[in-house]
This record gives sequence, C-alpha cells and structure tokens, in this order.
Amino acid sequence: MDIIYSSDLEYMFDENILEDKYIESLESNNRIPNNKYIYKFKDTVISRYKVLRNYNILIKKGIEPKNALLFSILYNSYINQSTLDFIKETIGLEVNYGLS
Repeated sequence: MDIIYSSDLEYMFDENILEDKYIESLESNNRIPNNKYIYKFKDTVISRYKVLRNYNILIKKGIEPKNALLFSILYNSYINQSTLDFIKETIGLEVNYGLS
C-alpha cells in the first residue's frame, strides 16, 4: 500500500483513500481548483489533509463512511448550523431541523 505524505507526517494518509466514492465526491465538488490544501463548504474552509487523514483512520476502524466523513470534516472546526446542514446534504446525511 502506498502512503502519501509530505515532509511533515501530519499529512500522511493512504493513497487508496482518494479512490473512495465519498472522497472522490469531495475532490470534485468541494476542493478549490489548483489548491491541494483546502475543501470549501459555503464560506467555510476546511483542511483537506485533516479530512483525508481522519477519514482514513476512521474507515480502517470500521466506522460507517458517511459518519466518518462528517466527523472528519467537523473535527476541530467551528461552523454555524447553516454550514453544518450544507455539509450533511453534501455527503448525503439527513438534515434534522430542531432538537431530536
């Protein structure tokens, strides 16, 4: 298995994670063109490497892909409800309005 990394091990993730259908969707719809560092959801910028690294780990641990992706995007991020709803819609999770 090939590992993609920069000189900083913080960016390490398995190359095959880029072939995952959810990551492919992010790459086509939310990645800033010609920028290998950023995904954008509305006006919110999220570290691409953070998402790839965390998602890779969670998938290996057997976490359901959509939940793993949501956690990976939200990890250490401050976002408003509107952006959260947009992210959920983007990855195909149900958007719940109000308390559940």
